[in-house]
Amino acid sequence: MDHRPCPNCQEDFTIEDMIETKKLFSFPCPNCHENIYEYKASTPLIILTLVFGLGLAMLADAVRHSVPFIPYFDKIPLIVILVVFLYPLYTFGAGTIARLAMKHGRFYVKKAK
Repeated sequence: MDHRPCPNCQEDFTIEDMIETKKLFSFPCPNCHENIYEYKASTPLIILTLVFGLGLAMLADAVRHSVPFIPYFDKIPLIVILVVFLYPLYTFGAGTIARLAMKHGRFYVKKAK
């Protein structure tokens, strides 16, 4: 299932719409521009997201400390290593989580009070 109807306008949104926003569990509808949220983000998806983030941090730390022959490489901030070396892995993981949310998630639009 690569598309679902928007709860507000009933037009379809796709996995690509979810991935383009770079925010997990919330994104704007491409048609009516209302924010769509995943209803009570499922526990397995949240656990998968946390494990994925922790794994990226541990991998970045391992990369930083595994290159002892380059001076000052261990003094580079961890976020720089994450962005430069592990961004492709991050995009793959975010896409996988978005596909799982699209397949198993329930979506809603917050009503204005």
